This record gives sequence, structure tokens and C-alpha cells, in this order.
Amino acid sequence: MDQKLFHKKTLFGLLKEEIKDQPAPSFNHLTRKNAPTHVQNNTIIMPSPDSSPILFSRSPESIWTRSPPPWTPSTPLVYRCISSLRHQGNIYSISVSKLGLVFTGSNTSHIRAWQVLDCIEKGYIQTNSCKIQALLCYDNMLFSSHNDHKIRVWNLRNCHTNFSPKKIITLPKSSNNPLKLLLSRTCPRQHKDTISCMAYNHDDKVLYTGSWDKTVKSWRLNDGKCVDSFVAHANNINDMVIDREGYVVTCSSDGTIKVWTRVSGETFHTLTMTLSFHPFPIYALALNEDGLNNRSFLYSGSSDGQINYWGQHFSDRYSHGGSILAHQFAILCLVTQKNLIISGSEDTLIKIHRRSGEIGKIYHECVVVLEGHKGPVKCLSSCLEKDVDSTGFLVFSASSDQTFKIWRVKVSPENKEDLILREMKTNSFDSENNEDGDNIVDEADNGVGLSPVLSPTWVVKKFNKRSNNAEVA
Repeated sequence: MDQKLFHKKTLFGLLKEEIKDQPAPSFNHLTRKNAPTHVQNNTIIMPSPDSSPILFSRSPESIWTRSPPPWTPSTPLVYRCISSLRHQGNIYSISVSKLGLVFTGSNTSHIRAWQVLDCIEKGYIQTNSCKIQALLCYDNMLFSSHNDHKIRVWNLRNCHTNFSPKKIITLPKSSNNPLKLLLSRTCPRQHKDTISCMAYNHDDKVLYTGSWDKTVKSWRLNDGKCVDSFVAHANNINDMVIDREGYVVTCSSDGTIKVWTRVSGETFHTLTMTLSFHPFPIYALALNEDGLNNRSFLYSGSSDGQINYWGQHFSDRYSHGGSILAHQFAILCLVTQKNLIISGSEDTLIKIHRRSGEIGKIYHECVVVLEGHKGPVKCLSSCLEKDVDSTGFLVFSASSDQTFKIWRVKVSPENKEDLILREMKTNSFDSENNEDGDNIVDEADNGVGLSPVLSPTWVVKKFNKRSNNAEVA
């Protein structure tokens, strides 16, 4: 096929040509796998709400499989992209503050702040070190990790009215003493590689950091001291969360999830559980609390495109509940809202799955697919809308296409069963430049050529690589 053709059509346009003789599904997307419950040989079996399973076979001419006709979800979701901003540099991290600000960290030395309600840039924090790998907002504090393997803590008090953050401390604390400065470079209390994730324990006033140097460190904010440091995994640590009992949960490229607890009365930690369901690298974790039933769920996203989940009910132990075949390629980020699980993937898509059912009979269904990015979705964040009668939430996403998007998702009332899942027409924005050089991207302009990361050659190469890895395993 003439290579020029790929620069005139989008990936999803090419995929639609493969099924032009078939009835068009009501969803606007096509994917090789869409949450099948079983895979047998070369056939995917999809559940049907009121009939026997429907079979969909892969086309011998394509690595993709047609999506099955969707059924009406019990509680429809409606979404729209309310803003799409071109960012300076690649965004590596997003975090939302309760002050109504969302922060982005990138491979520049700026931490940018945006107002949640109107998506206007509020200002930025100039740092001395570029590449902000991880951000974490808690209360009036902002934690940021940098490529100098240090963490900076910022005071955000009153920043919603007058944006003037103050740096509280740098971890580890710097010293003017040349001898101490020399020793600190070889001190085991400082990370030796990228700090990829952070989590904060409010009760103990301790910040946890995970790094690609395979270690977890805990920092006491009162005096800035590293009170514990231990090797947690055999490979890069990619994400971490703290559950309601104070357990520290870490995931790694070694394919394991580990649960750690601080020894009572001490500062050091001990391993309590290792969750290992398959050998694929795990890139993302998310916790979801179900307060009504006094249970919590731990979700993980891995390189094979699956979301695995574990349940915790009246116990400190996590038990594996199952897996969701969510994406074609690696899942890079996860967040949750109520009973919804939001995932961002290397396949450029953001998917929202709804959890339902009782203990022992938990179900997940894909209710929304957010399309718009032209590169892998690297990071996500989410927050509830502050309107009193609002039944929705906001999703913030960033991609390697250097765009930062804000999505509004509304949950329709359950009694309106005649409503079906639909995509609202996205807003159109006039391209313009702001003071810092960021420009607003016209969301309606989809005539851009196919992204290099999703060229047909790249897709086939990626799929063949996964097939070869499966044969070796």
C-alpha cells in the first residue's frame, strides 16, 4: 500500500475499511480485544445480556478484531473533551489539588498549574532541575520528584487566590558543609535513579518514595530525615499506593505487587504479602474504596494490556478477584472514581470500566472509551466536580503527543434506562497562544497524519513481539 495513504487517514479510519461490509457498531472505535470473558483458539467469546455468547472471529488479513455491538449500560455515561492544550515538552505526571488546581510535570524545569474549572493556566513553579517525573498533591502540600534524585515539598496555601507557592524543604536536606555534601553523594539514604512514584501517610506524617533503583524510602517531614530504606523489588518500581490500613503497596517491572507494613513502634518495614498473578511488568496501581460494604479493591495495569484486581474485605489480606482484558497494548496509568476504573494505554485510548456485583460475583464492563490522543497516554488524574447537583467528574490526561486534555464525564440517572452511551460533540477551540507559549489545540481538527507510534508497521511489529514473548514463556 502506498505509504502516503497513511498520512492522510487516521488509524481508526483504516480499521473501519476492514468492516465496511458489516453493520457499523454504535461505538466509534475498533479494537482487537474488548473485554472478552474467554479466549479459545482464535475466537473471542463475548457475553450477551439476554442470549447465549456471541462469537467474533479474527480476520485472517488483520491483527485486529471487530468490536461487538455494545448493549445499553444500566447507568449511561456521557462525556466530552472540554479542553485540549498543547504543552511545552512531554508531560510525565499530573496531580489534582483540593484547592481547585491541577499540576503538570514535564521534561522542562516548570511545574505548571491550571485552574480546574476554566482550564486557564494559573502560573508555574520554576525549579532548578528539569524533568519532573512524579507529582503528588496532599492537603496544602505539593510533592515533586526531579532528575537530580531529590524531592521538593511546596506549600500551596492560598494559591487558589494568589499563586505563590513556597518551598518548604528539599529531601534529602542539602548541606553547606563540603564534607557532608561529598558524603551525601554516596549516602544510601538518597535514591540513585529516577524517583518514579510517591505516596503520603497522613497519620504518620511520612512520605514514601519508589525509584527505578529498586528501593523504597520513607521520609519524616518534621525533620526531613530518611527513616527507612529497603530494596523492595528485583526491577524498577513503577507505582505505589497506601491503603486504608496504612499498608504500602508497590508494583514493579519484575511482575510482582508487594504489600509492606511498618513494624509497630519502629521506623523500619516488613513484607506482608506478594501478589503475583502473571510475569508481565506492572506499570500502574489504583485503590478503590467501597465504604458501603466495607471493602476495598486494588487494581493493577500491566504491559499485556490487562487490569488485574484484588479484593480486601474485613481482612488485611488481598485475594485475587480476576482480570479485565482492557487494552491491546501496555496500560501505563490507572485512576478510580467511585466504582469506575479509568485506564490510559500505549494504544492511545482511555477506557472507563464500571464495577458491579456482590462479593464473589464481581463484574466489570467497559462503559466509555475516550479517544483523542495521538500517542500513548502516559498519565491520568481525576477529581469530582464541585457543583452541588453534579453527578460527574473530570479526567485529566497527558500523552506523548504533548497534549494535555480535560474530559468531563457525567453519570446519567439510573431510572433513565432508555438512554444509551453516547459521545457528546467535542468543543471546538480557536488556536491561540498564551503568555507562556502554550497553544490551544482545535479538538475538531482530526486531519493530522497518523502518529508514528501507531503506524501500521509499528502495530504489526509490536504485536509480533508480544506473540514471540508468549511462545518463549
